[in-house]
Amino acid sequence: MAGAIFCPVVTATPKSPLLKTGPPPLPSTRLVEIPEDALQDLLNGSGQTVEEFLRAQRAKILTGRGFQKRAKAAKWSRLWLAASTLFCLVSLISGRDIEDAISVLFLGAMTCVEFKVHDWFSKGDSRGAVYGYWNQTLFAGLFLIYGAYHFLAASAPQTMTDMLDASYTPIVLQLSKLFYGTVGIVGATAQYVLALYYKRSLRKH
Repeated sequence: MAGAIFCPVVTATPKSPLLKTGPPPLPSTRLVEIPEDALQDLLNGSGQTVEEFLRAQRAKILTGRGFQKRAKAAKWSRLWLAASTLFCLVSLISGRDIEDAISVLFLGAMTCVEFKVHDWFSKGDSRGAVYGYWNQTLFAGLFLIYGAYHFLAASAPQTMTDMLDASYTPIVLQLSKLFYGTVGIVGATAQYVLALYYKRSLRKH
């Protein structure tokens, strides 16, 4: 006699009457006990075996969990991008520099994309992985460009040279190059690691 199988089934989460606003609840997973022979009868039309069906359901559950983890990462990433955009906007208003204007345009657009990436991951949509990967890859590239530009065009700050002896100017210049080089490399590495983390969710989808 065939045994019973606890089959994972994705169901809609019941809505609470107290919740009148906010996004719709995410689907939940519960276990339903089904006799193995009855499950096989249900699957005969699809051509799937019980083992294949259970593997597919397990993959869907793992994918959903992976998307939710990445939604949390995108939640903080969008705030980081928004803060960077705001900082560049304040700098643009105070200094009216072309570099700040370009930064505001790029970072503003990337912030909008990252908000959408968070929304896609929260809904279990694989587009979050695709757009999130390219958005963070672009952010990593901007870090490299920023670091490389300021490394090559580095100069000792005027306030520092006024305060210190002229003999310290080469040291200040080297420290400035070290700072911008570190910002470029560390920032690009961190954002690209996040991009790969987003992309890895596609392997389970």
